Parts: sequence; C-alpha cells; structure tokens
Amino acid sequence: MKEIEKTSSMSAFGFHSEYIYPDLIARESWFRSLLKVVKNYDLVFLDPDNRIEVPSVKKGTKKSNKYVYLCELERIWENNKSFLFFQHFSRVNRDKFIADLTSKVKVVSYNSVIPSFKATNIVLFLALQPPHQKYKEKIIRIIKEKWQDEFAIRDD
Repeated sequence: MKEIEKTSSMSAFGFHSEYIYPDLIARESWFRSLLKVVKNYDLVFLDPDNRIEVPSVKKGTKKSNKYVYLCELERIWENNKSFLFFQHFSRVNRDKFIADLTSKVKVVSYNSVIPSFKATNIVLFLALQPPHQKYKEKIIRIIKEKWQDEFAIRDD
C-alpha cells in the first residue's frame, strides 16, 4: 500500500493505511481518523485483510483488525460517503455468497444500488450514495472496457 500511496497518479486519492489495532478504543480512534482523511472524498475503498465481519470474530477481539464490520460501513454511509470493498470468496456457492453479502450491505447503506464485480477469487462491492448513483453506468462501462476479461458485473 505504501508504494501505491507514493505513486503520482494516485494524487487524487486520500490514503489511510495506519495499522488497525483490535481493541475497541484503538479501533474507534482509527475509524475517527479515517473519517477525517476521507472528509473531502466521495468514495472510500476498504481492503480488509480477511473480509467483512464473520460471527466467530467479534469486534474488539483478537484478529478483529483483519475484518471490516457492517456497523463501520454504516457509519461511512452516514457520513455521505460511497464505499467500495474487496472481498475474497468463502468456500461456498459464489452467486449465493454475492447475493447474501449484497443483502447485508443494502441494509447498512439504506438500500443503495450495489453493483458487484466478480473475478476468479474475489469480488468487489460498490455502494453508491444517491448523489453518486448517476456515475454507476460510467463506472460499469470503464470496468468493462479496462477489465472485460477479468470481471463479471452483477447489478443487484
């Protein structure tokens, strides 16, 4: 991530790559810091080490720093930010996995438009705030043009 941050072509983006500690107080401090960093940006990209929360790893416990929690996505949304996150597939039916996760994200993003971009081993989810939804077709078109062989687009 540090190398990407140094790339001049990335100057239109803000980065918040500080380590997330698992305890709740440190995590909350990190999160407040994230919101300050993204204050002037419309889109927050999240790349959790593992994935979106799982029932077996509660927020604030050991290894919870490897997950992003739905309540955090909701807070990003409540701060008028769209968000994009990266997700490795679980060992389940991939279409069901995408549908289930899309449903969960729609709850915390108040029924936002959630296109997903499926590759061999990963999927990206994009939750667009109402003012940003006008860019959805353009985003999809760009992804199709640049990565047509890499991503299948699902527009739920």
